[in-house]
Amino acid sequence: HDDALEYDLKSLNIDKRVYGEDHPDVATSYNNIASVLNTQGKHDDALEYHLKSLNIKMRVYGEDHPNIARSYNNIALVLYNQGKNGEALEYHLKSLNIVKRVYGEHHPDVATSYNNIALVLDTQGKHDDALEYHLEITQHLQESVW
Repeated sequence: HDDALEYDLKSLNIDKRVYGEDHPDVATSYNNIASVLNTQGKHDDALEYHLKSLNIKMRVYGEDHPNIARSYNNIALVLYNQGKNGEALEYHLKSLNIVKRVYGEHHPDVATSYNNIALVLDTQGKHDDALEYHLEITQHLQESVW
């Protein structure tokens, strides 16, 4: 992981020199660094880099874009790893709202969002609510297949 982080930091520096700060490639580099840091258990640092990535994406893409939804999902995963399930749930719900608006109900990213929300709810002991989200996945899969 240390090697990955080293190369991701080098990539970030190159991207910033070539493209400037507000570029999707810079946001991707921030995201990659955050992913490595999250894997290393450095959740506070990971969250900081994910938020940098999100801020760039917001300026570049606006609020209703699949890349924003992915950033919200990534932030939620870090918060979940920190045990901040309430905040993680908020970010997963934001992600769900975007992917439903952008793709409609019957898209794999919507199913992923439902699953992520269900996992957080289950961790919070809200098993009935989690089951509802899992049932949504099943219903949407059946409707999209038939």
